[in-house]
Amino acid sequence: MLTAPIASPSDDWELRTKITVPAGATRLRQMLPVVHSLADAIVDASVKTVEANVQRISSQKGCAACCRQLVPIAEV
Repeated sequence: MLTAPIASPSDDWELRTKITVPAGATRLRQMLPVVHSLADAIVDASVKTVEANVQRISSQKGCAACCRQLVPIAEV
């Protein structure tokens, strides 16, 4: 296993974290939980920033707003 630091700066916030991934060849399906966790952390930081500025995010879980744009779909 390898642990790598990740920094994702934005104008309003900065995400700093570490992820642990397999050292050798890995199937994309095995990486999915790591990618989901990273995406969740970015979304959470974005939501907190918006709410701290007394703004509201219009889309909610189950709102289907993604149906109004192209969404890539893969087997994974």
